[in-house]
Amino acid sequence: MQDGFPQKWTVRTFGRVSIEGSESTAKFRTQKTALIVAYLAVRGANGVSRESLASQFWPDSLPDTALQSLRMALSNVRQVMGPDVIVTIGRDIQAHPNLIQSDSQSFAGASKSGDLETLGAALELVQGPLFEGVDEQWARDERENWHEEIVQTLCRFMDACIDSGNFEMGILAGKRLLHILGVREDIHVRLMKLYIGSGLNSLAIAQYEQLERELDDLYGEQPSLAAVSLLESIPQAVRGTATGVSSYTGLIGRESLVDDLLHEFLTRSALNDAKEAARSIGRYLDRHQGLLVLDNLEQLMPSASAWVERLVAVTKQARILVTSQIQLGTTGESVYPVGPLELPNAKATPKEIEQTAASALFVREAQRANSSFLVSTENANEIARTCARLDGLPLAISLAAARSLTHSPAQILTKIGESLEFVKRRNAAEAVKHSSLRQTIQWSFELLSPQAQELMVVLSAITGKFDSQFAKSLAPNLEVEDGLEELCSVSLLNADTSGKVATFWMFETIRSFAEEELKRRGQTGVIMKYLLDEMLRQAVLSQDESSSDWSIRVRSMLELWENCVRVLSYCISKNLYSEKCAKLLISLESVWATFGLANQVVDLARQLLYSSSALTKELRAAMLLSFYLLLGNQGKVDEHFEILDEAKSLISPDNKELMPIYYIRHATLTKSTGKYHEGIASLEAMLDMVEPSNHALIANGLYTKSQLHCCLADHKSSLENLLAALVESRRAHETKLRINILFDCGSELSFQGHGEESLPYFEEALALCKKVGSIKLEGLTRWQQGDALISMKRYPEAFAALKWSIELVIEADFIAGLKWIFLKVAEALAYLGHHTLAIQLLGKMVEVRKAEGRELGEYEVNDLNRLMDFLKTQVPASQIDRFWAEGNRREWLDLVQEVNLVTIL
Repeated sequence: MQDGFPQKWTVRTFGRVSIEGSESTAKFRTQKTALIVAYLAVRGANGVSRESLASQFWPDSLPDTALQSLRMALSNVRQVMGPDVIVTIGRDIQAHPNLIQSDSQSFAGASKSGDLETLGAALELVQGPLFEGVDEQWARDERENWHEEIVQTLCRFMDACIDSGNFEMGILAGKRLLHILGVREDIHVRLMKLYIGSGLNSLAIAQYEQLERELDDLYGEQPSLAAVSLLESIPQAVRGTATGVSSYTGLIGRESLVDDLLHEFLTRSALNDAKEAARSIGRYLDRHQGLLVLDNLEQLMPSASAWVERLVAVTKQARILVTSQIQLGTTGESVYPVGPLELPNAKATPKEIEQTAASALFVREAQRANSSFLVSTENANEIARTCARLDGLPLAISLAAARSLTHSPAQILTKIGESLEFVKRRNAAEAVKHSSLRQTIQWSFELLSPQAQELMVVLSAITGKFDSQFAKSLAPNLEVEDGLEELCSVSLLNADTSGKVATFWMFETIRSFAEEELKRRGQTGVIMKYLLDEMLRQAVLSQDESSSDWSIRVRSMLELWENCVRVLSYCISKNLYSEKCAKLLISLESVWATFGLANQVVDLARQLLYSSSALTKELRAAMLLSFYLLLGNQGKVDEHFEILDEAKSLISPDNKELMPIYYIRHATLTKSTGKYHEGIASLEAMLDMVEPSNHALIANGLYTKSQLHCCLADHKSSLENLLAALVESRRAHETKLRINILFDCGSELSFQGHGEESLPYFEEALALCKKVGSIKLEGLTRWQQGDALISMKRYPEAFAALKWSIELVIEADFIAGLKWIFLKVAEALAYLGHHTLAIQLLGKMVEVRKAEGRELGEYEVNDLNRLMDFLKTQVPASQIDRFWAEGNRREWLDLVQEVNLVTIL
C-alpha cells in the first residue's frame, strides 16, 4: 500500500493462473485460494453465493466443512491482497472491480468492438486456455462458456481480415488460438480462406487435411460440405504439387510446430538480396521456389555453415530448412528450438494421459511393440511418470515404450531409474546414432569441444537449477561462460534468461548420462569436494541474519537443499571430508529448523557422529548439540540427556561459544521434565559467562529463561525476560528466534489480561514468518495466537486460528507439534460446547506424551486440570473415561479430520 491507497492486482486467467500486484506477487497458502481469486475475477460484477462457491471448490466435503474451508481461504486472500479486495453483498461475494483487474474481463470489454485493431488486442490477451491445467468441474464449465465467446470474437476478427486483405494478421491469430481452443471447423475454414487469399494454396490444403484428420480421430466425422467445397475450389495443379508436411508425417505433438515452420519459411522474404550470379543450385531453387531441407547438418560442420552462407547469398526465392544440433551462425538465420513433448499434469485422468503428446507417443510405440498393450487405471500413472522421467524427449520415449513387449510401464520406469542402458532398440540393425538413448546423447556429447565436455560432466553433480557463479565454483579451471553457451547451443543444457540472473539446468536423462561419465572418469570425489565447499559457503552466508538479503539466502538454501543432502550422503558414505560435512550440517541448522526438514538429515548426522573418527573434540561437541535439535521428538528424554552430557564432556568449561549453547539446550530439556529451577540455574550460569556483545546467545538465554518462569507460573518474570530477549534478538538480527519471542510475548501479555496489547506482537511474528517463508513457524505462531485468544475468551476466533495452525504444521510435516496444539484446541472446543471431541483430544495428547517418556510441564498440568474441572461439570464421569480411552486409541489424522468437520457459527 502506497500513500494510504490499497494495492491494485492484475489476475491472469488465460493460461496458468497468476496474480500480480502493483507492489508484490500474491502468494497464498494453497493453490486453491489463488484459483478462488481467479474465479471471482472472471465472474467480475456477477456475484457468487458463498454456498455455491464452497460447493464448487470443495465438492467432496460436507456443506459446513466446505464453508469453513472457504472462510479460511477468503481470510488468507484478505491477508495477502488487502481487506477490501473481496466485496460482500448479502450472501454473495465478488472481486472489487477497482482493485482486481483480469485479462478475461479486459477481453470481454474489448471483444465488443467492431474495430480490427481493438479486436486483435482482445485476442492477444488470450495466451492459453482459461484456467489452464485446472480440471475441476467449475473450471470446465467456465472454460466452455468463455471459449465459445473467444471463438465468436476470433471469427469476426478473421472475417474482417479477409475483407480488408490483412491475411497475415488473421493467419497468425487463427493458428495461435486454434491450438488453445481445440478442434473448431469454423476457424479451420477461415484459415483456409486466409491462406488462399495470401496465395498459399498448399497451406490451405494442409489446413483442410488437418481438419479432416482431427474430426476423424475425435468424432469419427468428416468435414462439412462448406469445407469440402472450399477445398475443391483450389486449382488442381497447385493441389497436386504441394502438401502440408504435418498431414503425412504423423509427428505426434509436433504437428503445429511443423505447420508454423512451413508457414514461416514460405512467407518470409528476408533472403531477397542476391549479390552474385546464381550458381546452378541457386538457379534451380529460384526457378522452382522450393524448400531445401538439410537434415542432421551438424555432421558436416563447420564447412557446411560456409556453404549455406554462400547458397543464401546467391538465391532469391529459395527457403532453406536445416535441422542441426549446432547453430550455423549464418546471416539471417532464425533458430527454432525444438523442445520436449507436452507432459500430462499430475492430476490427469487415464484418458487425458493417453491424449497428451508425450504419453500418446509412448502408447503408440508400445502398441507397435505389443499389439495387446492398453492404457488402464493401473498403468496410466506409470506411463505419465516414465514420460516425465525421460523429460518428454521423443526418441527416449519411443525407445523406452518399445520395451513393452516384455515389460510393464512400472517395470520400464524402474529400469530407467537403474540405468540408461535399458533405453535402447532391440534390433541391432538400426542406425547406431539412434539405437539407444545413450548413443544419441553420446553423439551430441562428441560434437562438443573438450572444454565443454568437461564442463557438462562437472555440472552433472548439480541437481536442479544453477547460475554461472555456481558453475564456476565446481569448475574453477574451465572457461565456464563459453562452455555454458556451447552446451546451450547444442541443447544439452537449458537456459532461463527471463530473470535478473540467467539460470541453467539439465534434463534428467542428460544429467544421468553425464553423471555416469563423471564416474567413469573417476572424478566424482573431486567434484563432490567442490560441491561440498560451495554448499558450505552458501550455508554460512544463510546464517548471517544481519544481512539485508538474509531471507532470500535462506530460501535459496531451501532450493539447494537436495544438493546439500546429496553431497552429504556421498561424502559421509565414503568417509570423506568429515570436518566439512559436520560444519555444513551445523550451518544448515537455520534451514532444517525453519522449514521442518530435520527428518531428511538426522540419519546422516547420526552416521557422521558415530562412524567418523576425524572430528575434533569441539566440532564433535557442536555436532552433538545440533544432533540434539535434529532428533527433536524422535528420541526419548533419557537419550537427549545422554547426548547433551556427551557434548558437555567434550567442551572446555571456559569455552564461551559452545558452553552457553549447552546451557541453553540443557535448560530447554529440563523444561520437559519439570526441573524448572535447575534449568534457570543453568541459564544464569550461562548469562554470567557470555560476552555482552554476543546478543544472539543472550537473547536465546533470556528467552529460554522466560519459558521456565512461565512453567513456574511466575508470569511477571517471564514477560520481563521476554521483552529483554526481544531487544537482544533485534540487535542480533535473529529472525527465527525473534518470531518465537514475539509470539510468546503476545501469549504472555494476553494471559496477564492485556489482550489488545498482545495482537501487534502476533502480527509482527506472522509477517516475519511470511518473509522467511516458513510454514512450520507460521503454524506454531497461529497456535500461540489461538492460546492468547482463548485467554481473552474469544473462543470462535481461537478455534479458527488453531485449525489453521493444525493445517500448517501438517503441511510442514511437523505432526509432533499436534500434541501441543491439541491441548488448546480441546480447550476452545470445550467452551464452545463440543465436549466429546475435546476429551478425546486430551486423551490423545496425554497418551502421546506418556509414550515419549515426557511428563507434562507444570503450566500444561495447570491448563489440563482447569479444563478437566470444567468438563466434569458438563459430562458424567463414566463418559469422560470412555471418551478419554477412545482418544487414546485414535490416530492423529482421524482426530484432525473430525476437528475440521466442526463448524463454529
